[in-house]
Amino acid sequence: MAKWTVFEDSNNRGVRRKQMRASLTSRKDLYINGPAREALGFPKAVELLFDATTSRMGIRPVDPKQPNSRLLYSQQGSKHGTISVLAFCSRFNIKPEHRTIRFDEVYVDAEGILILDFHTAKNATRPNAKRKQ
Repeated sequence: MAKWTVFEDSNNRGVRRKQMRASLTSRKDLYINGPAREALGFPKAVELLFDATTSRMGIRPVDPKQPNSRLLYSQQGSKHGTISVLAFCSRFNIKPEHRTIRFDEVYVDAEGILILDFHTAKNATRPNAKRKQ
């Protein structure tokens, strides 16, 4: 009888395609997927929030004319969106360094805020390996 070992792959995209997700790159760009953007109502702009006591980031849809708004960019025909969060990361000392941080446990709270929890975030990329010389 065979003793199979299951190949566990946390990056299995097919299973999570319909779940809300977000990623923060080392370049300080925040990507939110289609389901997350849809949950916010496909806004043109958002307001960024931070709760230092719980280490959570919030994203709330707002009017693009509002003073603290950040444009949510998306390519034509694409459902995902991109937000530049360089100043936000600097202000709150968020340093993804040389990795992309993936948020799999994304949800919208009762106030309509998309919540990203840094405690449950995972590294989505491996650090650059040094080449042997």
